[in-house]
Amino acid sequence: MYSCSKTNGAILSASLRSGQNYSLQANTNLTSTNWITLTNFVAGTVPIFYFTNHLATNIPLQFYRIVLLNGTLTTVVSPVIQTVWQSGSSFIFTWCATANQVYQIQSNTNLTQPNWTNSGSALMATNSTMTTTVSIGTNKQQFYRVSLVQ
Repeated sequence: MYSCSKTNGAILSASLRSGQNYSLQANTNLTSTNWITLTNFVAGTVPIFYFTNHLATNIPLQFYRIVLLNGTLTTVVSPVIQTVWQSGSSFIFTWCATANQVYQIQSNTNLTQPNWTNSGSALMATNSTMTTTVSIGTNKQQFYRVSLVQ
């Protein structure tokens, strides 16, 4: 997220991975390769990073980027259910996943209710497709979803 005002300067926030090394960089030309490092930092246990550049009030145009240093950037795929089929008194779910990310099957009897119930244990993905079995409840109507556990 980014905001800018003549009185406060540039205010940035980003959601980052805890414990990773990052560099906050700025440039007045988006196509230039000469980015200036404003600060290097390690994301804390609360992975939200906030930065205010009060000097940006005097700069007509400023671009910012956060670069991961000495680490591996992981792109996490949002879970999308690929197949569901019934086998006896169970549903078998298959969804797209990202290895080493944790997913949870959840259910609810009413889509307008905000509180979903976990069905079974959370599962850590071992590859790009996950499959699990969930017992069918006794409700006449039941909705399911796969959630990425943060």
